[in-house]
Amino acid sequence: MHQSKEGDPNYLYLVSYVDYPEGTFSRDSTDLINELFAVSVETQVKDLGGEIVYQSDSPYGMYPGIIYRATYNKNDAVIKSRMILMNDRLYILQVYTISSKSLNPEMNRFLESFKARQ
Repeated sequence: MHQSKEGDPNYLYLVSYVDYPEGTFSRDSTDLINELFAVSVETQVKDLGGEIVYQSDSPYGMYPGIIYRATYNKNDAVIKSRMILMNDRLYILQVYTISSKSLNPEMNRFLESFKARQ
């Protein structure tokens, strides 16, 4: 977690991960993987009391991933998030900002900066 300093258009950057038991997700478990992403996004947005603005695929090399944007706090705030499933570990990157600053390049730079040790 990193809380921004003055001058940064985003006020919070988060990286987290969840480890699932070994062998939970195989490469051909596309339905299970899609359900994991759908439930994860739905839960995060619901916890914020928000609404999805968009969602699309965003793989990391050969690993499946998604990216989404949602508004919350009566459309005054925005979260943009990227999730990547590498084997049995789900990485979640999130950036929070206010709506008036939500189209800034720092959001994408952070979400695209992910590098995993393989």
